[in-house]
Amino acid sequence: MIRKLLLAALIAVPICYYFALIVGAATYPGYSHVTRYASELGAADAPYPALFNVPIIIGGVAAVFASIGVVAALRDLSGGWLWAGLAGVALACWGASMVLGGMFPMPDERHGGFGLGLAGPLVPLFALLAIRKVEDAKGMRLFLGFIFVGSVIVLAIMFGVGHLVTRRNVGIWQRINTAISIRGSRCLEFGCSNAMRIFGARLVSHLRITDHAKTVAWQAGYDRCGGVRRGELRWKSGWYPDQALGTSACTLSTCK
Repeated sequence: MIRKLLLAALIAVPICYYFALIVGAATYPGYSHVTRYASELGAADAPYPALFNVPIIIGGVAAVFASIGVVAALRDLSGGWLWAGLAGVALACWGASMVLGGMFPMPDERHGGFGLGLAGPLVPLFALLAIRKVEDAKGMRLFLGFIFVGSVIVLAIMFGVGHLVTRRNVGIWQRINTAISIRGSRCLEFGCSNAMRIFGARLVSHLRITDHAKTVAWQAGYDRCGGVRRGELRWKSGWYPDQALGTSACTLSTCK
């Protein structure tokens, strides 16, 4: 339950961000989403900076907590810690950059979060590597790959590659970049949740089949051994006596 709640915290990220963006712009006369940075809504000279900064901080905190759930989910799916842990660390860094951005509005030099936000595009990459061998996760892998490539391309454009970004369209490019990152985090939560449900269902099915197989094998051994067992062993669902699985006085291998 705690894992699911932590993973579900990613849902708060887009809600908080778009609330800050929409409400902040609505209370800022003359603000343009096309020509201005989103962070200007929380700058010191903005009419109501708290309307932007507070939700951004909350969204960042949610991302940090969600990183724990992402690590746990990817670990359960993949069986390994390395890429799952790196995905969680990258997500936590991205969330921390949001927190710092809200705590230290423009033009504070700490507003940039010391570059921690650049870890954002690495989240889908590490998540992709974590589930690269997971069955029936092809769709999720393709989407994570698309998000990673899109994030890198748009980020490169934001840094001046191609000279496409100008003061007249910087707002559009920034929102495209943020939308890809946020969409990726939301779909990561959705994908992990669905994958965990499928994994859980298959695990339950496997355990039921295993239970049945063990029941049949034990009963067959009991009958072939003429009912001779160490102690009076009776089958109980979910309980496997060691004696019934090979350590009894009369085992399947010796009873012909």
